Amino acid sequence: MRGRRGELYGNIGSRKRLDFTVIGPAVNLASRLEKLTKTTKKPVLLSDDFVEAVGKDARMEGLGSFELRGVAKPIEVFTFS
Repeated sequence: MRGRRGELYGNIGSRKRLDFTVIGPAVNLASRLEKLTKTTKKPVLLSDDFVEAVGKDARMEGLGSFELRGVAKPIEVFTFS
């Protein structure tokens, strides 16, 4: 199956063992943001696309623009203050 942003999801494996998985650009971005939490020492990071989709509120703080491996362009990263 294909998600809204080009992600592919579904069961993979054999008849004896199936696993549900998701692959694609959004999953890659989420993985890179999770790794960036170690550098920024912030437990939760939000992409600019996420903040735009839900609307920025007073608790969100911009951390700046970051280049992330496997992501085409630098992204603005936010956290909760």
